[in-house]
Amino acid sequence: MSAPLSFLVAAGRRLEYRWIPAACRDAPPLVFLHEGLGSTARWGDFRGIERARAEYDTGRLRGKLQPWHEDVDATFRGWADLWLLPGFRAWNIERMLPGIRCPVLVIQGEEDRYGTAAQLEAIERGASGPVKRMMLAGCGHAPHAEQPEIVLPAMVRFIATLPPVHRRG
Repeated sequence: MSAPLSFLVAAGRRLEYRWIPAACRDAPPLVFLHEGLGSTARWGDFRGIERARAEYDTGRLRGKLQPWHEDVDATFRGWADLWLLPGFRAWNIERMLPGIRCPVLVIQGEEDRYGTAAQLEAIERGASGPVKRMMLAGCGHAPHAEQPEIVLPAMVRFIATLPPVHRRG
């Protein structure tokens, strides 16, 4: 990845992000998030996260994640430890979905160990803007990495359908 890794703090948590500026100053901003819908009720059971923590502790998963994160230990522990806290199971941000009025592309692997189709269904029901959904067969938790030959062209097609943005100013 060519863009430098940066961090921000939200709700006391340090989050990684990469800012990739638009090639054209008048281009609309695009936000790509890699995370499930904020509702633990829509996830599969938490055994997948417990298994991931066990794989991480043996070193197998750590090696796979290392190339993608500057501080792999803080990234993994911040994710797994938080999600396995008993109080976290009530977390839900679905009430915020109606505020999303822009077009949304949601992509998930059918074999994602951490997510379920219910997450995408909730986004489709809750978002105010149009939602295009893709469930990829034979794909797990990282569709962009596991099936780039499908995901990247789908993203290009989706972006090409977006209306032009007229900036004030």
